[in-house]
Amino acid sequence: MATTTVEMSERYQRIDDRLKAGGVVVLDGGIGSELQEVGYPEKQEDRRGNYTWGSLAIEEAPDKLIEVHRRFAEAGADALETHTFALNRIFSAVELGKIDLPRDRWKDLAIESVRLVREGARKGGNPDALAVFACRTMDWPPEQQEEANDYEGTYVPLDMERYLKPLAETLANATGDDKPDVVLMEIQKEIPENLEFPDYQVFLDTGIPLWIAYRRTIGKIVGVAGETISEDGDRFGHAAKKFEEMGASAVLVNCLPPKLVDGVGTWLRQFTDITLGAYPNMGSYIFYEWDWTVCPSPDEFAAFARTWIDEGMQIIGGCCGTRPAHIRALADAVNAAAV
Repeated sequence: MATTTVEMSERYQRIDDRLKAGGVVVLDGGIGSELQEVGYPEKQEDRRGNYTWGSLAIEEAPDKLIEVHRRFAEAGADALETHTFALNRIFSAVELGKIDLPRDRWKDLAIESVRLVREGARKGGNPDALAVFACRTMDWPPEQQEEANDYEGTYVPLDMERYLKPLAETLANATGDDKPDVVLMEIQKEIPENLEFPDYQVFLDTGIPLWIAYRRTIGKIVGVAGETISEDGDRFGHAAKKFEEMGASAVLVNCLPPKLVDGVGTWLRQFTDITLGAYPNMGSYIFYEWDWTVCPSPDEFAAFARTWIDEGMQIIGGCCGTRPAHIRALADAVNAAAV
């Protein structure tokens, strides 16, 4: 199988050198949940309608997004995600007439999201932090996204011709600091039995390094609270090997409770030599809102992370609910171990 040629930015080359030397890269924390903390949406009663999970803040509240990125950069994150995980929902909502924006505005927002990361990184004292473009190739059907908690179906592929290919082209054609250093597929779900991934190939063809993250533990798909959705044995392991063969740069698990990450690194290493990572959630999800009432402390999170690092995971961060204090504790632990 031919491997796609990866064109690394100078920032990514430094990170790649660290990974190849066995080092650890610190990813940021939960952007959508931290946006809630800095006041987006401004009114608590509007949070349930926040089905773009804050992606509209790129348009409506860019200064608040910069502040979130600044907090995580200052906390010690080496890599900062754009807040574009749900950019596809802006695309769909505009198509359905639910959001009043120009039809192709979502492409501008993709690039603007990278600029916001760069600005937050500079303000946080880490201008060399990676800009990690977060996206996905599957989601609830567009007409179900506002009430996804009550939808009994599963994810469906996003529109290849009208969304995925134009998005990949937009990123590939970006120049200078507008181009992300990495593309990260987040909270991917079903893995086809034939292990064919034309959606990922579209992004690999851009030449931008690709990281692929699934909400999975050993042998199963899980939900945001760790509940089992379905079991499929070793399919994730075989998929990780396929991703390595295709030319992806890393495989991660994300947005599942920390305890369910334990053992995943050791298990995946049976199948692949690709770089591995994890960024779990913390607290509880309440319909486009996050609750920190029950949440591991920063020190507890750092202890979890040390276990995953011992298993060979090298890209570590947090998903929804993970605060800057958690990332600071993680960065401190990583730096202490490197001395």
